[in-house]
Amino acid sequence: MIWKMRLVRWTSNNLPSRMTLLTRIDPEKRVFRYYQVNVQPTLVDDHAVVIAWGSLRTSYGRMRAISQPSPQAAEELAQKIIEKKLNRGYLPTNE
Repeated sequence: MIWKMRLVRWTSNNLPSRMTLLTRIDPEKRVFRYYQVNVQPTLVDDHAVVIAWGSLRTSYGRMRAISQPSPQAAEELAQKIIEKKLNRGYLPTNE
C-alpha cells in the first residue's frame, strides 16, 4: 500500500481565507481522491465553507459552498468536516 502525503494550508493577514487539502490514495483499490476545504469571506454572507472533491486521475470534481453567520462558525464547521474525512482514511497533504 502506497500513501502520498502533502499538507497545503495557508493563512495571511491580507488574504483571510484558509485552505486544507486532503487526499486518499490506495492503488490496490484504485482510489485516487482529493478533498479540499476552504474558509473564505463572501459578498453576501459573512463567511462560507467551500468544499471541493473529486478524482486525482481525471478532471471530474464537484464543489459546494455552505454559508455561515460568523468566521468562528465557519472554522468550526470546516474542522468538523476535516476530522470526518481524516477518520475515513484521507490524509493531509504537504507540498
